[in-house]
Amino acid sequence: MNLLEHLKNRTPIKDDAWLNSLENRKKEEAHFHDFQRGNNNLQHQQDLHVNDNLKFYKIVGKSKSYIRGWLRRNVLGKVFLDYACGEGRHSTDILEHSKPAMVVGIDISPEAIKQVTAKAKNGNFSQAYFV
Repeated sequence: MNLLEHLKNRTPIKDDAWLNSLENRKKEEAHFHDFQRGNNNLQHQQDLHVNDNLKFYKIVGKSKSYIRGWLRRNVLGKVFLDYACGEGRHSTDILEHSKPAMVVGIDISPEAIKQVTAKAKNGNFSQAYFV
């Protein structure tokens, strides 16, 4: 089976075996990202110390515009791999503003994959796959 067939025919993870096999640091990261996407209750976030992780993501703010422009100009007709795709900010931007042959997004957060898959379906982006 080639990669495209595999992506089209894959089934979502139905149990927690994969997540439970991760080391604690990666489990905490998956929990952080699932929580950020699934619940906006600030008090609950503070109780879980989720906000402690936000400091690691503030530094990337200055490069967003540069990255977005570069990607839009350079993915025409190519396969775009969005590693750590999250809710698909880069993937959906590329799908909307460029003409990639295919977009493949990968993320540690099952909640993020659920959300970006729904965005791709709503946008009728048949060349997008998220795992």
